[in-house]
Amino acid sequence: MRRAKSGRRSSFIDGLVSLGLVLALLGAAKAGKTPNAKEPTGTSSPGLASANAQLRRQLDLATGDTFYYTLDPERRVLRFMYQGNVLFERTLLDVEVGTRRGFLGKGAAPKDWAERVWSSGDLEPPRASSRLELDASSDSYKTQRDENLVPPTPEEAYPAPDTWWIRYAGGMAVEVHGVADTTRTRPGFIKGLGQQFSDSMKAIVSSNHDAVRIRLYLSRPQADMLYRSVPPDTRFTILPVS
Repeated sequence: MRRAKSGRRSSFIDGLVSLGLVLALLGAAKAGKTPNAKEPTGTSSPGLASANAQLRRQLDLATGDTFYYTLDPERRVLRFMYQGNVLFERTLLDVEVGTRRGFLGKGAAPKDWAERVWSSGDLEPPRASSRLELDASSDSYKTQRDENLVPPTPEEAYPAPDTWWIRYAGGMAVEVHGVADTTRTRPGFIKGLGQQFSDSMKAIVSSNHDAVRIRLYLSRPQADMLYRSVPPDTRFTILPVS
């Protein structure tokens, strides 16, 4: 019995010693601070919360089994990734971001649109293959075979429009423009007004239309290659501006 009591007393004393060491360390840390010392802006609570949220998004994407895009609007870089690995990246000519303003709060863009992972991306218009399929039982099989000995190029098999979209569930649309003249990316004044009018009418008429639209401008060859490489059900996120 005495040994047991001695053991409990020893554990209790060890606990007090440990507690004393912790308090001493805390006291030393407080003593090292000056009264007018300010916390670095990067370690403020909002900054830490935003950084942690961004890390969680990246971890969610990297541990998933889905292809995804990340957009760096500051550097104008679009990356195509899978499980944290960059499969390819494209340097953009320009980036535009527009959000829908709702009438009386209805239909407006979600406030966290730039801080979420968008899922279930669908290509629009969908790729329509012009691949020729031959029927060996057909009377014209030999003629068609001889006429099509050379397979079509990817450009011929999957023609790409000059403007196309990846639309994500919840109202995010990534609009890609293939630009022939890279010295002038955005449309002219008259065409720009027409585009704005068309966007406004669509937002008024349809409550299910794009709540957020991001326009990406690339050279036409790069935009066409990107169109032919978009897989189904992609995800999308925007990197924070540093």
